[in-house]
Amino acid sequence: MNTTSFDQLIKFGALQQDEAGYELPFSINPLHEIFKGHFPQQPVLPGVATMEILRRALELATAKRMQLKQAANIKFLGMVDPVATPDLTLSFNIAETDEGLKVRASIKVTGSEDVLYKQQATFHAD
Repeated sequence: MNTTSFDQLIKFGALQQDEAGYELPFSINPLHEIFKGHFPQQPVLPGVATMEILRRALELATAKRMQLKQAANIKFLGMVDPVATPDLTLSFNIAETDEGLKVRASIKVTGSEDVLYKQQATFHAD
């Protein structure tokens, strides 16, 4: 997905950091063309777009271009319906290791404890 298309799909809020890690609210444009093919009768945010949200959030947090090195654990726990739940929050923490940046992340419906996505992965700077 190119940058222009992604920027039309996802709008990030302000990245916040505390001792627990980072939080990044974001909203999904339910009228984006991606939902015409995924799926017209029941729009669902594609998994690859969900993973791209995390990668771009890491770039915001580190001010470096990041690349996924290894995805150890990815769980899609619920569908991200852009009409029903357009406002979500990504929470993540980062640990520097010899292998790269170890990241644990989850996406919840904003204002809810409903976790829709979890990922553990290793990223490295390009």
